[in-house]
Amino acid sequence: MAPLLTEPAPRAPAAVVGATGFIGSRLVPGLRAAMVPTHAFGRHTPLTPGGRLADGLREARTVFYLATRITPAVAEEHPELVEADRSAFVGLLKQLGRTGTRPTVVLTSSGGTAYDPAFPPPYSEESPVRATSRYGRAKLLLEQELLARADVIRPVVLRLANVYGPGQRSCNGLGVVPHWLEAIADGRPVVVLGDPGTSRDYVYVDDTVQALIRVHLVASEPGGPGRDALPSMLNVGSGEPVSLKDLLSVITEVVGFEPLVEHRERRSFDRHAAWLDVTRARSCLGWRPRTPLETGVSEAWGAMRTDLARTRPQNFSRR
Repeated sequence: MAPLLTEPAPRAPAAVVGATGFIGSRLVPGLRAAMVPTHAFGRHTPLTPGGRLADGLREARTVFYLATRITPAVAEEHPELVEADRSAFVGLLKQLGRTGTRPTVVLTSSGGTAYDPAFPPPYSEESPVRATSRYGRAKLLLEQELLARADVIRPVVLRLANVYGPGQRSCNGLGVVPHWLEAIADGRPVVVLGDPGTSRDYVYVDDTVQALIRVHLVASEPGGPGRDALPSMLNVGSGEPVSLKDLLSVITEVVGFEPLVEHRERRSFDRHAAWLDVTRARSCLGWRPRTPLETGVSEAWGAMRTDLARTRPQNFSRR
């Protein structure tokens, strides 16, 4: 007699706040491909005009919060936006805390600005923290707001390295890879800020998305370790330092020619070296970064060329 086939148990629902952003726009389809019922919200839509949770948030087992809009440069120039970010996050946390379901709330924070630069990298989750910029302080404040509500919310902070990949556009003070690729595509000089030996940790966007998905699956899968087995703090990065000089070499190899280079003084909020120890994420999530830097940059370059050829054909040169 043939064994009876049983349907797999339905997966717990999730919600993504900030679903139209760089990471969110890839997380939503990634969750749905993993058969996770997923509700997508823009930055301004998780609460109704009356201040209540929008449909889809109340039943979500995991809420991913990717909706902060500040960058290092914006935080320095517009402290009022830092406070607006904090206020929006706190308002959502208060409503989620009132559901009585203790949902897991995943906050993406900054692994590059949270840790104390007086101590040498790589930084683990146990490394001392000390923000040296308004952006870093803003990120740590959001972490504190989340962690302070552990009695009614299951907090998980993911301190991300420098996330890059297709679909990322350069913005004010954030994202050296899209800044450089866009400059090359436009025929402008690549601007190197500060010491070319400055080292950072670059993690591909799809690897980052897989870490986020694993948080939900580990926390909510029947028979799994359960969300209380997850630590409240996890680093997500490549775990490898890459200097600006080496990054430029990779980009030069990918685009196939030597770009113009302009050297400038570093910005006041730039750090000299920061990369992450991702051992805990490997152990707790069964996750590891899989995309080599050369592959990720090549994917980002191809996507940017296609996009700029479509949106700015008058000044985009197909080299």
